[in-house]
Amino acid sequence: MKRTRLSLIIAAAALALALGSCTEGPVGIFASVAAETDINKWATDEFKGTSPNFVAKAGSTYYAGVGGLWKRNIGDSSWTTVNVSLPSLGTGNYAAVSGITIGSTMYVLFADADTKAKLGIYSSTNGSTWTEVDVATAVITKNELSHLMTDGNDLFAVTAQVTETDGEKITKHSVYRSIGGAAFAALDGTSLVNADIGLPTSIVNDGGTYYLSAGEYIVTGTAGSMTVTNPATTSAFGSAVIVNGLVFFTGRDGKIYNDDASVASGVFSDYNDRDYSFGIPVVVSTGNPTTQTTLLVPSRAYPQGSERDQGLGYLEFDATGFGTTSAAIADTSRRVSTLNNYFITLDGKSVKQFIVFTEGDARRLYALTDGDGLWMNFFDGGTPGSWTGWRRE
Repeated sequence: MKRTRLSLIIAAAALALALGSCTEGPVGIFASVAAETDINKWATDEFKGTSPNFVAKAGSTYYAGVGGLWKRNIGDSSWTTVNVSLPSLGTGNYAAVSGITIGSTMYVLFADADTKAKLGIYSSTNGSTWTEVDVATAVITKNELSHLMTDGNDLFAVTAQVTETDGEKITKHSVYRSIGGAAFAALDGTSLVNADIGLPTSIVNDGGTYYLSAGEYIVTGTAGSMTVTNPATTSAFGSAVIVNGLVFFTGRDGKIYNDDASVASGVFSDYNDRDYSFGIPVVVSTGNPTTQTTLLVPSRAYPQGSERDQGLGYLEFDATGFGTTSAAIADTSRRVSTLNNYFITLDGKSVKQFIVFTEGDARRLYALTDGDGLWMNFFDGGTPGSWTGWRRE
């Protein structure tokens, strides 16, 4: 499979576009212009050039943190702003800093858009009525709240404590857990309170064992007994992910590691002509898990705003039997995008995270970028079904 990766094929498509005739076709000039018009037809002007913080869902409505809070009902063609009114604070100019979905409830970390002061974590099932989640202020300082995570069941809050010594700023992080909306408590009162680790970006739960990525560190274990490890790698980690019951870590060095980061994916030696740096991936299943399950791995520019000379965009892998030694590029039947659609949409963009939502048999997939707005791809739920292709929101 050497040099059969998606981005290489897309490079060939780019060449065909540059050299081909001006006729309608899969990579012809007119086809690309028509597709570009289609993907931007209903784009929300305020989203252009932004770095969305999150997408969450409550009921049949999607919500996005792009500066403030925005919403889009299933079936709507565009997004509208949400007039947020928080208990005891009323209506105000609120920034939607971070958000996640658990079941039918979304959780959002709000801040004052003018002062940047963090206001707390609030839950809602309809985007209108909000309830503050008890952050146990004796334990958590609201203004230190950084972002939210979930393992699919529980809510986790990450804090960042910044101190300065002799002109040097030092940031330490803590991880707190809320079960069923109860007050937060430290996931581990010893190893994960003001810990000298990078920013925890994701958490997964494999049978009661947690796995977190935190900069150059990984954190593993059970609640109250977490172990911080600094593996002998050359770079920091992007995210933890579970693929078919196995835990992996994406790396900012363009590799994927096993659950203790001791083994890197050798298959990525085939991609080293581009300098990948992986973000937060997602596993997408649209039917038969043995034939229609795909791992999408985003490639992100680190740090945000750095020169984009890396292999940006994303890679699609066959998630069935995925491993550090058996990773294989997804065949065309699994891919969520055609080559032409990918080429004129997310290729070359810094994609920090994918998020997928289920709508019956259908799937709605979002890509959050650094500075290039919010993108969506929709699977219609048919048999075998098809994807619309990426479109700018």
